[in-house]
Amino acid sequence: MVIFRWLIPVPLAFALTACGEDTSDDFAGDIEPYLEVREIPYTYADGIQIRGKLVLVDLDNHSLDPMHDRLSDEIRTRNPGEVSTVGQITCVANETEKYGFLSTAYDRSCNVTLFDAKTGEVLVDFGRTAAPPCSVYFPFWDRYASRPNRNMLQEIEGLPRNP
Repeated sequence: MVIFRWLIPVPLAFALTACGEDTSDDFAGDIEPYLEVREIPYTYADGIQIRGKLVLVDLDNHSLDPMHDRLSDEIRTRNPGEVSTVGQITCVANETEKYGFLSTAYDRSCNVTLFDAKTGEVLVDFGRTAAPPCSVYFPFWDRYASRPNRNMLQEIEGLPRNP
């Protein structure tokens, strides 16, 4: 039995642990109010715009969404006191095709709902889908498309803002 061991010099290990700050620490334990699922039918706002600062939560994992840290500083909130708009993201994998007899391809469809934190009015509700690979060399396991994070982030960043 061969064991591979990666040796990382101590200064490099310290540099890797100090590589930037995690902006999501402010929400540890405080995101529960933002995970509440909105009841249908929604009450829609008159205009589509982000109001104030935004927090993005992942309803599937019941956590702060990883895209929250990639939002621009203008709209990303760092603590619960700044939240004016809540973004809830939920994703589902759908079977799209087969790679021969042995494996299946799944796309990933995500829905984003932004609503006003005070009034509960839905500001915008949109969906994005990412496709799995069209072909594979080794069809021995299922393939899942990744989340369409870039498309969702571009859509959110492109919305009009009301500070």
